[in-house]
Amino acid sequence: MLGKIVFLLCVTSVTFAIPYPTNKGGNKDDVNACSLPPVNPGSKACRGFFPRWTYDIKTETCITYLYGGCGGTENLFQTELACLAKCNKPGLQKLIGKSDLSSPCMQPKAEGLCRAVIPSFYFDVQTGICTLFDYSGCHGNQNRFATEEECEQECYGFPNFGQSSEVPLVTADSAASSLPANAEVDVNCLLRVINPGPKRCKINTQGRWTYNAKTKSCEIFEYIPCSSNDPPNLFLNEYACLARCDQQGLQKLIRESDPTSPCMQPQATGNCRASFQRFHFDKQTGKCISFIYTGCGGNDNHFNSEEECYLKCNNVLQKSDSITVDAAPFPASGIIIGIKIFFSQARI
Repeated sequence: MLGKIVFLLCVTSVTFAIPYPTNKGGNKDDVNACSLPPVNPGSKACRGFFPRWTYDIKTETCITYLYGGCGGTENLFQTELACLAKCNKPGLQKLIGKSDLSSPCMQPKAEGLCRAVIPSFYFDVQTGICTLFDYSGCHGNQNRFATEEECEQECYGFPNFGQSSEVPLVTADSAASSLPANAEVDVNCLLRVINPGPKRCKINTQGRWTYNAKTKSCEIFEYIPCSSNDPPNLFLNEYACLARCDQQGLQKLIRESDPTSPCMQPQATGNCRASFQRFHFDKQTGKCISFIYTGCGGNDNHFNSEEECYLKCNNVLQKSDSITVDAAPFPASGIIIGIKIFFSQARI
């Protein structure tokens, strides 16, 4: 009898030592799920970089987590709202109260006032999930999407909807070793953007660049411009990509580039006294920047418009003849659909 009492006391002490999720009103399954690690111990180690959220029972908060792609548990969520909805309902209401209520994703479900039945999706702030509903065909609000993919593309972006800049980032073990040596960590450069995208996007692809944290290099992607959320690890040219993600690689690329190319020449205001707005390509940032041209002298790195500058320099700076930037040279909205393997070793 005494042995049974001692056993019960031990079990009780262990139970109270666990900092359970603050899921008031939730069910037992939710509590158990929120106590799990984000990835099953001993699972296959994959090297993807997918931004997710997980509940940390020690801090009783939802934190960002770079998921490798394998062995995920129920304590792994697409958005902070979805994490809080399952693991910390008081925290969910607090986050909603601090969020921008004018955002389409924050608006309530609105079926409208007509009599049609049109299957649509809305982002449910109480669950952090895109949910099916019937739209009546008129009125309603902006929180309405034709497909689940379109809803997720709009409301699941990274930084995730509702993400606070103060939330700490938990990286996968492989992430830390994938950055350039001695580089400051820019979490956007760790992101591997893979999204099939809405099926309605049927337009020509565009050449873009993204940083591959696994190969530690900037690579060309084929890009479909159609969404209102731009992936942050997406750039118009290799110089802009390296400027953000690998400064050492940028300086190496500049040294190997043809200094006589107009896009590689420095900004030159000229020698006269006029004042014309022009644009020059800044090789240190990979961007076209406005400056004042005096009307004479200078060099060939001056363009009448930002569009002309990007059209000229994005095409010139490509390392592959198979990729060109089309007539929409500005940072457009869209999705990445796959990597373009690979390119020639030719430099400009």
